[in-house]
Amino acid sequence: MEKKNQKNHLDWHQKLVDFPTEAGVYIFRDHAGNVLYVGKAKNLRKRVASYAGRKFNDTKTEKMLERVCDVDFIVTGSEKEALLLEANLIKKHRPKYNVILRDDKNYPCIRIDTSDTFPRLEIVRKIKNDGAVYFGPYPSVKAVRHTLRTVKRMFPMRQCKSKRLQKRSRPCLNFQIGRCLGPCAEMVSEREYNKVVQEVILFLQGKTDLLQKNIERKMKEAAENLDFEKAAIYRDRLLDIQKTLQAQRIVSPRFIDRDIICVYGEDNDWLVEILFIRQGALLDSRDYFFRKALFSQVEIIETFISQFYQNDKYIPAEILVSTLPDTAKYLSEWLSEKKGSKVIVKKPMRGEGRKLLDLALENAKKHFQVRVSEKKNYEGVKKQLQKVLRLPTQPSYVACVDISHFHGQYTVGSLVVFQDGYPLKEKYRRFQMKSDKLSDDPAMIAELLERYLKDDKEDARMLDLLVIDGGKTQLNTAVKVIKKLGIRDLPVISIAKGSDQWNLKHTVKSLDRIYLPNRKNPLSLAATSGLLLFLQQMRDEAHRFAITYHKKRYRKDLTSSILEDIPGIGEKRRNELLKHFGSILNIANASVEELSRVKNIPRNVAENIHEYFQNFRFEED
Repeated sequence: MEKKNQKNHLDWHQKLVDFPTEAGVYIFRDHAGNVLYVGKAKNLRKRVASYAGRKFNDTKTEKMLERVCDVDFIVTGSEKEALLLEANLIKKHRPKYNVILRDDKNYPCIRIDTSDTFPRLEIVRKIKNDGAVYFGPYPSVKAVRHTLRTVKRMFPMRQCKSKRLQKRSRPCLNFQIGRCLGPCAEMVSEREYNKVVQEVILFLQGKTDLLQKNIERKMKEAAENLDFEKAAIYRDRLLDIQKTLQAQRIVSPRFIDRDIICVYGEDNDWLVEILFIRQGALLDSRDYFFRKALFSQVEIIETFISQFYQNDKYIPAEILVSTLPDTAKYLSEWLSEKKGSKVIVKKPMRGEGRKLLDLALENAKKHFQVRVSEKKNYEGVKKQLQKVLRLPTQPSYVACVDISHFHGQYTVGSLVVFQDGYPLKEKYRRFQMKSDKLSDDPAMIAELLERYLKDDKEDARMLDLLVIDGGKTQLNTAVKVIKKLGIRDLPVISIAKGSDQWNLKHTVKSLDRIYLPNRKNPLSLAATSGLLLFLQQMRDEAHRFAITYHKKRYRKDLTSSILEDIPGIGEKRRNELLKHFGSILNIANASVEELSRVKNIPRNVAENIHEYFQNFRFEED
């Protein structure tokens, strides 16, 4: 393990002699060359000189400077370039002493490819410049699925999963219940179908006044033509839209996309609140908590924006901020270049924008109090962990390991990491086990730990505690692996589930057991103990993560085996079928004629497939 508080060998005076006075980025490194901190400056020499020979009030900066053994620089052509380079280097190196936004995922969007003859709705996570129409992003999968269900209920677009429309002799069940117009069976013309597509686009764009007028006009025309069945369909669609609009929270009469970013903090703890407003409606919010981040509000906002929009995230037309950074001009230029249209970063002082900022600030204060309360609770848990488990330090960085298999098959392993009581999802690891002893849990634990401790040395060095899901046998295996690899100061424990004990009246569930090395009997902890609850939370998260991966592998193999169980189907024909239909469910619902149209599928094999699925009930998630 790395020794803490490395002696500083940096000669600041000698280094500063060669430092430039232009704008750029400076990089602090430790004795091993690891990046500790990345910063930007208008004048590199002046900024780095501010660290030399100065006493800082905060412990975090003092600790960082104790470890600094070298400082590098990169000169840039402008402050804007320095801002972007700083964000890229932080993303690449993830320095310990920088503010790091732990949110690399892209939010889901709804996509309609209008170039398709009969378009469908689909959920995607990347917005491409492909001519399709995108809506969102939606800050949660739950939100986008709710929107998709609403649209599918109101507008009868095709819902089949295949990207290309597959011709069928008869339409599916969705046609029978009025949820699809049946383009696959040529029950609707391209012109009529595209009218529905345009209604969907108007609805998702928030242009509901125009949409309601169009539907109301069609309803009256149908009634005048005595087509009362069609008039009733339009009436129900109109009522559905009105109900949906009543459920939405409209916070702005301006139907534009905005992100509202607000910062609130106390005692160097900061919380960034972001509200997502799309077409005037408040879709959702997110909050990000930064502990002991020794930066000002301006620096927090600047760092947040440069990291949050760095990947392929959707960029709105306006970003309203509670504190306007000096680099707002450069941020606006950078975001405009990424979006391909003008983006404004501003701080509104009055009117509607000010009210939205106040709303964000109100949410930020409430979420901050919740986070601070959780932080205080974990501080108590850390003290308990150190005392009860006899640890050398209070554990901040903790990992938990779990193994999952199905009757000895599809064995996978998982490792989850918690930092200061919170899951650190970018550090999670999944393992497909390679050993031939797939039903032997201790052997799997040994393989997983050897691979992790060898392949992820930097992360392993940071561990204050390793938790194994299992009993005494699994713990002893972990201890042997750690000793074998020469890692002597990594504390390890295990947690085993309690058993259910029956008596005449009811079932009594015994408490989970905590095992320590060199101790015969497990620890006895109260059910309400914060220590036990935290370890259970970690164990359950590791189990959830392992099970998710296990199911993914199992389903993939199951899909292949289902088709290959059918007479006349081998790997080549299986791939042709999946390529043509897109999914097992579409193959199961296909007619003999449709199956026969697939390349390399003769009539007799098509009949085998159809007959097989008539007696085999198969559903996709």
